[in-house]
Amino acid sequence: MKDKFRGFLATSGKDNMPRVVPVCFAYTNRAIYIPVDKKPKTKAELARVRDIRQNPRVSFVVDYYSNDWARLSYMLVFAKASIVEKGKEFEEASHLILKRYPQYRRIGSSFYNIISLEPIRVKLWFFSRHFYTH
Repeated sequence: MKDKFRGFLATSGKDNMPRVVPVCFAYTNRAIYIPVDKKPKTKAELARVRDIRQNPRVSFVVDYYSNDWARLSYMLVFAKASIVEKGKEFEEASHLILKRYPQYRRIGSSFYNIISLEPIRVKLWFFSRHFYTH
């Protein structure tokens, strides 16, 4: 994940409508952190945040795509999500995100809150050369 800077977060609220959005993220060996920054939003609370408050079960994907399909891979994380709004975890996660994405500092953006993902299960997938012929 070190060289990946975009992931995809999948949520589902009480309407059971799945939503998948591209996200920035930072991580530790215990959690994945996704910022909800203070850039202008169309609604006061994003659907992904509303969904997590209603249903904390989420999925997160980071993938590698190549025209050489023998190099395809992804990591799928099934997780329990929570919304972190203040405190030590918020400060530590903010620091990790700002370190990973200096663009936030350049545009002067800070965070409303941070989505914290506690992995429950991780699936790694790599294209099998067994099925690949040139």
